Formats: sequence, C-alpha cells, structure tokens
Amino acid sequence: MNNDEKVPFNCVFCGSKAKIIHFDRSMWYVQCTNPFCRKHDKYAYLGSTKNGAIEQWNFINRELNRNGTKKKKDDKSGNI
Repeated sequence: MNNDEKVPFNCVFCGSKAKIIHFDRSMWYVQCTNPFCRKHDKYAYLGSTKNGAIEQWNFINRELNRNGTKKKKDDKSGNI
C-alpha cells in the first residue's frame, strides 16, 4: 500500500468493515460487508479512482455525534 493510499473506515451504522470493488477500469465502489446493513445504498460510494471512492465512503462514515435530540411529543410548535 502506498503512503497516499486511503483506508476505508468501518460502517458507522453497524461497525462492519468496508469492501472495495474494482468494477471497471475507472469505476470503483466501496460497500459495507454486512448484508443486513440497509443504511447505505449499494452503489452510492462510486469513484473514478480507488481513493476517490474511499473518500466518498469516509465522508459519510466519519465520526459525528449521531445521538441527536428527541422532540417532545406534546410540543406543537416543533421547538424543544
């Protein structure tokens, strides 16, 4: 592996590893290896280079505070 070659993050939704698929000469995909993880579209992370596809995957699977806040059911205004 080159020093500038990127490594895909694990799926943030299920924790599974990502797989890199070289479909054609200039078509790369990164997909979650868990067949039951339905959070990612199968062909959403496409790149014309391997690093480009990995960048797309890593951008979506970056670490964020994904807990969020829950709205109260009795609040009619939509404000919390």
